[in-house]
Amino acid sequence: MSLIPASLFTRIRNSITRRGSSGEKVFFMHLPKTGGTSIDAALRANYQSLNLRNDKILMHRHDSIAAAKMVSVMHGYDYERGEGDDSNVLRYGVEHLAYLMSLPRTRYISGHMVFDKSMYDSFKNEFKFITVLRDPVQRLLSFYYYIRYRNNNRGRFNIDTSLAEFLSSDLGKAQGFEYVKYYGGIKANQEMYQTDEAVASAIKNVDSFDVVGLLENLGQLKSDIKREFNMSLDIKYKKTSPAPKGSRERELSSEERHMIKDVCKWDYQVYAHARTMVQGRKVKSSCG
Repeated sequence: MSLIPASLFTRIRNSITRRGSSGEKVFFMHLPKTGGTSIDAALRANYQSLNLRNDKILMHRHDSIAAAKMVSVMHGYDYERGEGDDSNVLRYGVEHLAYLMSLPRTRYISGHMVFDKSMYDSFKNEFKFITVLRDPVQRLLSFYYYIRYRNNNRGRFNIDTSLAEFLSSDLGKAQGFEYVKYYGGIKANQEMYQTDEAVASAIKNVDSFDVVGLLENLGQLKSDIKREFNMSLDIKYKKTSPAPKGSRERELSSEERHMIKDVCKWDYQVYAHARTMVQGRKVKSSCG
């Protein structure tokens, strides 16, 4: 058994091979509550070196909470208390992403940022685009339990209602079109995300990514990234839900199940397309 910690071993390897400074330029589009924190850490490991100062130059993460605070100041409202909508925050994320991609030494970027076609067309020849989706029902439940039971105030929302009440709220309903919003692009109002046209736009943009993964199939994600970028991923689960175990594992009522599926009907269309893509790559890989 090696006495060298895995993280140090990785830094030594990357320093010798100069992988971090010469490897693929990657943007990992991390959607909330899709297991992205763990995947982000695994991707970052491929760029780390013994030069810790260099890490800050090569790798960047967009902090959506800090962005929300900045936008609140600029536009004169308290975003974290629910004032205003998230369009200004998302728009700043796109602008920040374009800025980070323009920095000459940037090699890796991650964060809660929406897909923007103009930005993609400008940088698609320099950066590889990666994203991961999760079953929409599980993603919504993860969001609900995390926000309701978290023990800090760093965030916009607070939830103190039952699951059924949450699903009937504007916040709950908005969780059913997160994929449409993040992949389809920023719209003028919430209603515009809940259309067949918006879903079609999101699906088309998902096709633009170099690697699309599913949280439910991390083995395939590792295989795809290894094949596309020659990167190995050692994914270790980074976050645990603050919700009591009994709450998270309780059996949902038939009414709750029906409500969740109805709320998530928009995102399920995007997720189903991504799942077909992943399954298609698996078949192609096994045949080739």
